[in-house]
Amino acid sequence: MKATIRFIKISPTKVRRITNQIKGLKYADACILLKFMKGRIAKTILKLVNSAFSNSRYSTFADLRIQTVLVEKGPIFNRFQPRAKGRAYPIKKYTSHIKVVLS
Repeated sequence: MKATIRFIKISPTKVRRITNQIKGLKYADACILLKFMKGRIAKTILKLVNSAFSNSRYSTFADLRIQTVLVEKGPIFNRFQPRAKGRAYPIKKYTSHIKVVLS
């Protein structure tokens, strides 16, 4: 009963702020919390939790809990911002991998 999503274009530290609040919660409580939470990543995590629930075949709402939520660092995409006198400053675009396990 797990689901993963990879290469999300948001930094892992921003994702961990949301996922630390739902670890250990029941499935229904986590869905309610994520539904009313601010931040664009909350909607994506809600879809991921619902996907993990649909991957479980024989469980009901009552006995499912979010066991683990792993947020790992994905590849960093480098962009360059043109600056004065022909210089360029790097801009780093961070990505994340998220894995949710229900039990």
